[in-house]
Amino acid sequence: MTYGWARDFALELINQYSIAGANVPESYNNQADYVKRIPKLVDDAQFLLATNEGRMRELVSLSGLEKEKRGEWEICVMPEDFWHMAGGLVLMDETGISRFCGHRLVGGNRLAVPRALAGKLQLEYYRLPRPVGTDPMDDAELDNTVAAQMAVPYYVAAHLVMYDNEFAYAALLNEFEQKRALLRETPRAEWGLVEDVYEG
Repeated sequence: MTYGWARDFALELINQYSIAGANVPESYNNQADYVKRIPKLVDDAQFLLATNEGRMRELVSLSGLEKEKRGEWEICVMPEDFWHMAGGLVLMDETGISRFCGHRLVGGNRLAVPRALAGKLQLEYYRLPRPVGTDPMDDAELDNTVAAQMAVPYYVAAHLVMYDNEFAYAALLNEFEQKRALLRETPRAEWGLVEDVYEG
């Protein structure tokens, strides 16, 4: 879904999109002010969803990350869109696929791994959405799942009427919260051997 779709839908939700079937011109009433606020609200909604219920998992090979060698370790710089580790590190080799726990987090955005395994490891992480920016094109794609994108216009619309119509604000924000609640990840089991940290 695109920025233009989210903008128009948000304006429709607050009856600011058209009058008698004709699009509301930006020179009419506060229309230009509404339209100017929308890009930042879209980015705010996408960030809120991606860091809460609408998290986006990503898998990237450590071999493609910027890194430096320090003795037997490689210090990898996390991807630019990194937010939090999700499942951690995945080891893929000729024996199969397994979770790898022999890493260390260093500083705010670096990961230390044994050099011998660095080329076989992949990072599973939650990423941040790409912002649409302050002056997006209509066809700029929103960056999240379709379910999360459907919630964005309700968040935008609620904040556009926050100071003008308390009832509309509450109703739209409630609709957003309901859609947001549906994005929660369901718990899932992962089978495998548990590493003995006591080496017994």
